[in-house]
Amino acid sequence: MLANQQVFNFTDALGNPVGNPNNQPSGTFIGLPVLIDEAILRKRGVFSFSGHTAKNTFSARAYAERRQYQVTDRKDKVYGIRGSWIWRWGRRTSSLISLNWQYSKFNFGPQETQTDSSQVFWTTNFRLTRQLSHDTVAYLEYRHQAQVAKQGTSLDYDENRVVAAINMQF
Repeated sequence: MLANQQVFNFTDALGNPVGNPNNQPSGTFIGLPVLIDEAILRKRGVFSFSGHTAKNTFSARAYAERRQYQVTDRKDKVYGIRGSWIWRWGRRTSSLISLNWQYSKFNFGPQETQTDSSQVFWTTNFRLTRQLSHDTVAYLEYRHQAQVAKQGTSLDYDENRVVAAINMQF
């Protein structure tokens, strides 16, 4: 897909190509995303809930959004849910479990060359957090996210990520 995109090459004031550290010409894709000068009518509804007890915090959110592009007559629909649970094990240790699921449907207008499509995106996350001092926090996180496109597989992906981090505020 990226091989079919237009590339804008960087040049200096004399028109010579500017290279990267490997002395290869540098460029950027200008075909992603399509930037158009038009108005978008956006309707969005959100329902959310959150609550907590002494050691637990729960949150849930559902949303729906419809976008209509005024010039190209493109119509997008997006639906999703999110949920999370934070459990404080002790005074300085907590864990987080979260889930995000989103369905998107894209109906392109008659002036566009793309075909209608849809996709499902979801993320699961587990994080273990420990406060080391009043200004230092460390955490270990595992995240899995995936996207499944209903038309073609060029937009499908799976990602597994493990992050260990220490954050300090000065």
